Amino acid sequence: EMLNNLDILPGSSRERLSWRIDKKTKPAGWDVEWTGDDDSLLIVGVYEHGLGNWDKIMANTKLQSMAEKIFREGDQKPKVEHVQTRAEYLLKNLPKLVSKSPTKSSRKKQKKSDIKSYFEKSDEPQVDTKKKKSKRSKRSESTEISEWNDEIFTKCKEIMRPVRKTLRKLENPREDTDKEEQIRQQKNYLLEIGRQIEKSCEGKGDEWVKEWTENLWVFVSQFTPIGANQLKKLYNRALKKPSGEDSQRKKRKR
Repeated sequence: EMLNNLDILPGSSRERLSWRIDKKTKPAGWDVEWTGDDDSLLIVGVYEHGLGNWDKIMANTKLQSMAEKIFREGDQKPKVEHVQTRAEYLLKNLPKLVSKSPTKSSRKKQKKSDIKSYFEKSDEPQVDTKKKKSKRSKRSESTEISEWNDEIFTKCKEIMRPVRKTLRKLENPREDTDKEEQIRQQKNYLLEIGRQIEKSCEGKGDEWVKEWTENLWVFVSQFTPIGANQLKKLYNRALKKPSGEDSQRKKRKR
C-alpha cells in the first residue's frame, strides 16, 4: 500500500519539517508556483494528519504553504481534489523521489536496537524478528493518531502532562553520554511514563482501561521511533528488572 512509503520520513516531528523530496517530480501545472518544497510539505501533512484530511493539513501553521496555495473557491487550481491526486502520485513514487540516507537510517535502527536489547536480555530464547513480523507497524499506529478527534488528543496531553518533560527527553536523548548510560536513561524514562499511564487507569472500568491504555501508548509512540505495542512490551519487561538505582539500594540493604 502506498501509505507504507511514509516510513521513509523521520520519526521526529522536528526532523520531518526539514525533510525534503530531493529528486525531480513531474510539473503540477497549476495556477500557483508549486515547488519541491511544497511537495515535501504536502507529504509531511499527509504523514501527520492522514491522506484526505485537508482541513487539518491547511490549518497546520507549520505547513503554511498548504493554506496559501490550495484554493477553496473559484476556478484556480489547485483545489483539494487536485492536491489529493498529487499526494497519491507522490506517495506511490516516494521511494524513487528520495535519495537514500543510510547514515540517518542506520542511526535510527541502532538507537531502536540499543534500547530494545537492554530490555530483552533474558534466558528466554530470542525470536527471529526477520521471520516473525509484527501485525501492526509503527506506520499504522501513527495513522491511528491522525484519525483521533481533538478531544482524544487533548485528553492524552492532559493525562501525560505530569511526564511531559520525560517525553521530551525520550524524544531527544542526550548525546554527550555513552551508550550504556543512554540505555539506562531510556529505561528510566519509560518506567516513569508507563507508571503515569497505570496511575491514570486507577479506579477505572475495564473498557476505559483497555481503550485509554492503547490511546496513551500510541500518544507516547509519537516521541520515539518505537511503536506503541513494542513500547508496552518494553515497559512490562522493564518492570521485571530493577533499575540501576534500585539494584544499588538492594545491594546496600544486604
